[in-house]
Amino acid sequence: MARNWFFGLSSRVLMLAVAGLLVLSYLTIVVNPAQAWLVTILGLMFVPLSFVNFLLILWAAKRRSKAIVIPLLAFLPSLFFLGRYVQFGGDGVSEKAPETLKIISYNVGRFALHDADGVDSSKECADSIFEFIRRQDADIVCLQETKMQAGQLDLEFLGYKSFWNYADKKGYSGTAIYTKHEPMSVSYGIGIDEHDHEGRVITLEMPDFYLICVYTPNSQDELRRLDYRMQWEDAFREYLLGLKASGKGVIVCGDL
Repeated sequence: MARNWFFGLSSRVLMLAVAGLLVLSYLTIVVNPAQAWLVTILGLMFVPLSFVNFLLILWAAKRRSKAIVIPLLAFLPSLFFLGRYVQFGGDGVSEKAPETLKIISYNVGRFALHDADGVDSSKECADSIFEFIRRQDADIVCLQETKMQAGQLDLEFLGYKSFWNYADKKGYSGTAIYTKHEPMSVSYGIGIDEHDHEGRVITLEMPDFYLICVYTPNSQDELRRLDYRMQWEDAFREYLLGLKASGKGVIVCGDL
């Protein structure tokens, strides 16, 4: 009898341990893995923990143990999170767009990598962008005035593929797109060298439409750059008309 009691206690402790770790692995939904190594490890453990937890459910069901409630309570939420943790082929980015899409656009000039005193704020920048994208849960997120250079900051998020267009000038302009849906093609700029050195345009070609993220040039103080702005407007209009001539829809979003 003592042996059975010890075995029953051990099985409950195992169930509690596995259930606890499984629940903690859900934290990768609300915490940026790039900023917390423990969360990253727990996220990687989600699949094996779910498998072990499922085996414990079967074992408890066979023994008609009341302790089955422990792994069940831990397993049920995982059905909701499964699509976020497990990527079946590729990088988890869907190649087929749904019938409806949530597309948001945001000028993130405030996410500059350095504050007014020149202090590096890259961690705060990454956390802010991660929280913004997580909270919005959009299919496509378009960002303008990113002011970043290639390799300056790791801003990759689970379930999204990102595309960045950087300005030649450091800390200036720039655009980015995060998408859950694999584009057919990606292009940067509008094909005119005069206008393609400030990272102002990214175009994603989807099956039924083109999505353009744009950060329009400012005329600046005393309209110093007004002539260039008007040239840009004409060139950008022609670019959009060229896309429209393909027969696909054209969606333009950004800081216009």
